[in-house]
Amino acid sequence: MDNRELVNLLKKCQKDAVLYAEVILRICPELSGKETTELTSQQRHALIRLTEIVLAKEKAWHTPELLTEQERADSIKKGITIKAGKGVGKDAWLAIAMLWFLACHKNSKILCTANSKSQLKDILWSDLSKFLKGGEHLAPGTDRPAISQEFETQADRIFSLSPGDGVKPGAQWFITARTCNRDADQTTQENVLSGYHGEYMLLCADEAAGLPDAVFKPIE
Repeated sequence: MDNRELVNLLKKCQKDAVLYAEVILRICPELSGKETTELTSQQRHALIRLTEIVLAKEKAWHTPELLTEQERADSIKKGITIKAGKGVGKDAWLAIAMLWFLACHKNSKILCTANSKSQLKDILWSDLSKFLKGGEHLAPGTDRPAISQEFETQADRIFSLSPGDGVKPGAQWFITARTCNRDADQTTQENVLSGYHGEYMLLCADEAAGLPDAVFKPIE
């Protein structure tokens, strides 16, 4: 798959996060060759709802007069909360959602935090790296997935290698991990998910129940 084909596919995926997960990240038995590699019904439903909310917000920004009643309600939603027990795929879903948003929305900025450094780095970041390396479509002449060729993965940052608007790669299009210190003062905690602006922004909190309330103040 050349870059043009990949770009066209990503345009389709922009309106379908499930398609991105199954075709680009190869999370389906037909492409992975593994019967156990597939989205759960909860993951699939949450990806559909995320797509609907993002598309509604885009429509509200560009053509608010065309919003349906449901789209208008979705356009003012602050986000999605996933409630489930352990080992049901919440972190995997969050990684998929973040990669979809990153790959399909130019100059997107994604800030993520968690209730502990190990949760952020050992679990969530591990899933992000795994999915990026497991994509279906290989870049020509390499053994790396084409989608991973577009992004650089570091210990606490994943960023686009495409230079944009005269700035160096990674300055405007990225995922960044920000740890939260529960013992820090309120102002410091409020800054965990703040400080950035852009047309496409996604704020993620893994194991949110274990985070101080001050972390969520910028979202409010």
